Amino acid sequence: MLERKIRQFLVHSFLYYQLDESIIGDHEYDMLVNEIMDLIKSQEENQEENQNDYIYKSIIENSLGAEGSGFSIRKYPQEIISTSLHLLYQQKYKQTKTFEMFLKSYGYTKDKSSREIKVVREIKTR
Repeated sequence: MLERKIRQFLVHSFLYYQLDESIIGDHEYDMLVNEIMDLIKSQEENQEENQNDYIYKSIIENSLGAEGSGFSIRKYPQEIISTSLHLLYQQKYKQTKTFEMFLKSYGYTKDKSSREIKVVREIKTR
């Protein structure tokens, strides 16, 4: 459950802080942050020190410290970026744009070199 909540937090943080988009309200986001902090605290209290690892631990420790938000996250894992863009597209843009047009509007493109759908940031050169 902790890993799922962490992924949700990172997806919604990416949408809000990197793309200026939101598909959940502030209250729901705050509740998610509190749930994660409670789950981590419970895990730390109930397990030995070497078993306190969880997905994206370094990102979570830095972002959920004093501020309790994803504002300080500068580099998101590829999985989170891809999931965020797919979710946003499905929730808000599927009826009005193709996925490729949607990605391009945010400066991204699909990686055509693999079978999986990966989203890579386009680098604009002058």
